[in-house]
Amino acid sequence: FYHSVAMTNVFTFLIGMKMASQNVAMGIFVFSQITVGMLGNSSILFYYVILMVSGKNLMPKDLIIEHLTFANCLSIISRGIPQTLADYGLKDFLDDIGCKLIVYIYRITRGMSLYAMCLLSCFQAITISSRNSRWMMLKHRAIKYIGPSCSVSWLVHVLLNILTPARVSGPSHKKNVTYIMSYGS
Repeated sequence: FYHSVAMTNVFTFLIGMKMASQNVAMGIFVFSQITVGMLGNSSILFYYVILMVSGKNLMPKDLIIEHLTFANCLSIISRGIPQTLADYGLKDFLDDIGCKLIVYIYRITRGMSLYAMCLLSCFQAITISSRNSRWMMLKHRAIKYIGPSCSVSWLVHVLLNILTPARVSGPSHKKNVTYIMSYGS
């Protein structure tokens, strides 16, 4: 009997170690993705900042790419870093306000990223199909409105997600957890 209890404890310990090593491996994988993503997006942003400071005129697609890379950087920070910390076992490291802020920023940047990708696709379609005179007129009008469109889109996504913090709750440290369901975030 003692031998079977000892083996059960060893087996439970080994399973726990295996799960911990899987979490560490996942944490390393996610952290490497975050690092590569941040380095890539930051280098693109840095390139455009240098172009703007040097006084060079940017093409309209460059403005869209600037907004897209900034949204991606914020998205990586707001989603990737908490996920990596959770994979390393630091669960519930944010309080209620931190959880609300992280989810709010992530929702804004996710929507802005989708908007910028769609805008870039439409702009490239207009640019490629500019042989027709109607497309040429649309191209010249679109160039004029790209900057304000990107700026207004940030405001729209901030307002669209204004109720997100009210729907999110942070970690609860109550004794009675009968009605609380944890979804891992």
